[in-house]
Amino acid sequence: KDYYKKFQQFSQFKNSIEKQDKDGSSLYFINGQQSSLTACVNPQGKTTVTSPQFIRSLYISTSSSHIPLLNWLMGKALLNDQRCLLLEASIDSRSPDRDAQLMTVWTELVSYWKKNFPPLRN
Repeated sequence: KDYYKKFQQFSQFKNSIEKQDKDGSSLYFINGQQSSLTACVNPQGKTTVTSPQFIRSLYISTSSSHIPLLNWLMGKALLNDQRCLLLEASIDSRSPDRDAQLMTVWTELVSYWKKNFPPLRN
């Protein structure tokens, strides 16, 4: 999963912090004049920043419900859909209330992609 190599680069930035919320994990970091949040959102709407988190999320989504199996049997979904959208939101780190503004944008971004994750093509 090459997309997680990008997170290894982010974690080397000064003050990078992994955050947890109701949607999963995200990585907060400051790079120069930008404060950023980034994560990979999967088709189930969970955000992850490490390969183990992504794999755990895959396992939980396929083992906790019969719906993925039924969708797979009907040809509507992959049994283990390993797609992921890399999301990033940034704001000027000198901005007043930057953390609150960044979290508002981040929440809206994740919410949008949870509802609009691209469907599989037949």
